[in-house]
Amino acid sequence: MFNRRSLLASIPLLAHSLSIGQESGRMIVGTYDDKRLWSVTPLTFPRVLVYDSTGKLLPQESWPSQFSQLKAQAGDAFCCVSDRPAPPGHIGPPPDCKVVVYGEDVNEHFVGLSGSSGTAITRGSLPRHRYLIVEYYASWCAPCRPARDALQALLASPDGRQVVAVVVDFSRRIPGKRPGAA
Repeated sequence: MFNRRSLLASIPLLAHSLSIGQESGRMIVGTYDDKRLWSVTPLTFPRVLVYDSTGKLLPQESWPSQFSQLKAQAGDAFCCVSDRPAPPGHIGPPPDCKVVVYGEDVNEHFVGLSGSSGTAITRGSLPRHRYLIVEYYASWCAPCRPARDALQALLASPDGRQVVAVVVDFSRRIPGKRPGAA
């Protein structure tokens, strides 16, 4: 949970954030409208997913070795849903953990995704690529900065020529503050 102090501490990240709709080389940034932004199941940040050229989600253990810096900062592509908490002293997920994998369908990232001009960002409009990286990012998210730096370094490297990155900016979704709330 973010409180006022943690949000104020994250202000330096605002200078580090990308503007919505920015296209820099092979990085395309967009966001969802408020309804879609708030309807997405709560995510932990950073969240980075990698797909091959056919749109198949690659588990982190299958990511190319040149993605190692990004992998170290990527967060998990799944979460654990449980009907009850783990017993006291238990290490790891609760015994009845049901794993929910995010992003198995690459097309779900593009539903309602648009750039700053309002133009839809579609999978079909992306430049040719061997790998598609989808990053869920928020400017107020301190752990997102190392993942963003690793992504930018990858895109700037010779290996970045075979990669397209789509960044879904959640900066407007401030924890605890829904649209219209005072």
